[in-house]
Parts: sequence; structure tokens; C-alpha cells
Amino acid sequence: MTLGIAIAAIILFVGTGGTLMPQVFRSILGQGHPPDALLTNAVLLNIALLIFGWRRYRDLNQEVAERRLAEQQAQELARRDPLTQCLNRRSGLPALHEACERAHAQNRDLAVLMIDLDNFKQINDVRGHKLGDRVLAEIATRLAGQMPQGGVLARIGGDEFACGYPCDPGALDAVEDFATRLVDIVSCPVNFDGVWVETSVSIGIALFGGGDAAADISGSERLVHQADIAMYHAKKGGRNRFAWFKPQMEDDLRRRHELEAAIRRGLQAGEFVPFYEQQVD
Repeated sequence: MTLGIAIAAIILFVGTGGTLMPQVFRSILGQGHPPDALLTNAVLLNIALLIFGWRRYRDLNQEVAERRLAEQQAQELARRDPLTQCLNRRSGLPALHEACERAHAQNRDLAVLMIDLDNFKQINDVRGHKLGDRVLAEIATRLAGQMPQGGVLARIGGDEFACGYPCDPGALDAVEDFATRLVDIVSCPVNFDGVWVETSVSIGIALFGGGDAAADISGSERLVHQADIAMYHAKKGGRNRFAWFKPQMEDDLRRRHELEAAIRRGLQAGEFVPFYEQQVD
């Protein structure tokens, strides 16, 4: 609307000025009567309207640009974890889903890695949460430095990260080399103001076969779940290592949960009876 007012003012100025200006020049040269006062006032008012409309149009453009920039910054803050600058859980899972779609379109594979710091609670308890936050930020920087083009890195939880690593079909060695680099780069001690902190990570890996026509590109959350199971298997195996997901791991975890639930029900129902064996010296 403001731009329309400015354009209308320009058209009106051209129309009225075309009539007024010859009268002004003739009056200056002494060859005619002074210009009509009403027409002169109309032209002056038109000039004021033109200046106002143009300035208002410029100010509105600047205001819209600033608002768009603020909205972009707000969206970026909503997508990013403020401590590590990684994608957060809300935006990380959709980013992994998009990576699966790209891998499927390009007939490539995507390895989803769940990365968890080992014994991070001890760092917080012994060194304090402030230093723990600095450790997390440093580890995130190291992980981000290893991401290839098209890779995804997100902070899923407190000390847990998810990574999407695109690779050629069947290139398991490349995925293992990548996981080994992550383990090695994180295990380097961190020095904060003379305080050395040693860290390590356990990594679980699940593979999305993008080249497989039957691959489910909507199963990014399941891939994260599978990689999470493999990560706990790596922790059970001694930490500071990686493990591939195998269906047996999920079966074992399910049986363990079923057994624990059955034991709780049995305790409540009085199905467990203690028997004591006599100890004889």
C-alpha cells in the first residue's frame, strides 16, 4: 500500500508539475503571470506526500527485513542445541530422516551411529557441571570436525549424540574406520585451565541400505533405536569401542525386560520362597 501511495504521488507530481513548471519559468523570465497559488500548494503537498510515502516504504522494507532475520534466528535457536551448537533432538530426527531419503534417492547407504560418553556422570560429580558442559562442547566440536559432507550430527540427550554417515553400498570398512576415528578423537585428553579430563565413548551402529528397493526410508527412529541397543552392547563389552547392531541384541534385550517384569510380578504375588543352606565349618 505504501509503495502504491508513493507511485500515485509520483504520477500526480508529473501531471501537476507539467502544468506548473512552465508557468514558474515564464514568471521568472518576466514573460507571464505568477503560477496559480492553488496549483502551487497542490504541488508542494504532492512533494511532501511523495517524500513521506517513499520514506515510509523504505522503513517498512527495513522493518520486514529485520523481522525476517529475527524469525530465522529464532528458528535456528529452536533447531540447535545452545551448548554444543549441534542439532537438537527435535530437529535431529527429521534431519536423519532426510538423510535416509537422500541415500535412497542416490542408491547409497546411511550408517546411523549413537555416541554416548562413558562415565560422564563422574566428570560432573568430581569436576562440576560447569566443566562438564565445557567437555560436552569440546567433544561436540571434535565430532563435528569429523563429519563428512552430507553428514548429520545431533545431540539427542545429556551426553548422547546421534550421527548420520552416508557411504557407498556395502562399504562397512569405511563406516568402521569412521567410528574408529571418532573413538580415537574423543579419547584424547581435554585440558581446561590446567585440569586434564580423560574421556571415551561407546558407539552403536545401525545401517540403512539405501540401495535396497525394499528399504524403509521412514524408519529413521527405528535406526536410532537399533543403534542405541548396539551402543549399550558396546558399553557392556568394555566401553571405548563400537558395536554393530544385530537382531539378536534386540531379542536378548526383550527377553531381559520380560524376565525383569516377570520377577517383579512374582515378588508381588509371593512366588519367590527363600531356602537357606546350612553353613558348616
